[in-house]
Amino acid sequence: MDEKYEFITEIVARRQNGDSSDEVVVLQKSGKWTKIAIKDQYVPYQKEGYPGWVPSSHLYETTTDTTNCSIAIVNAKTSTLYSDKNKKNKYIDISYTTILPEVKEDGEWLHVLTPQNE
Repeated sequence: MDEKYEFITEIVARRQNGDSSDEVVVLQKSGKWTKIAIKDQYVPYQKEGYPGWVPSSHLYETTTDTTNCSIAIVNAKTSTLYSDKNKKNKYIDISYTTILPEVKEDGEWLHVLTPQNE
């Protein structure tokens, strides 16, 4: 049983750590860990969504409404986000199928919003 929960925690933590950004419901907090449910992933035993434990540092509260934004989807194995157009300030590498809200298009550049609101 413990292996199953470790596996679930690993999947949920990965989803919150740059590979994707999902809206979650906080179910419980314990020390540096938070039990969450991913709202858009239905499971019959948890009405709030797919549950799992993640390090609290992987969660970010946002007030930015991205409901009407276009989205950018990574279609390469990895893609690098930069904080400038000169590619001098690497921000983070993101992986295949990561979905981020597109907030601005500037020539060949897309400005996207990360879970940290940057």
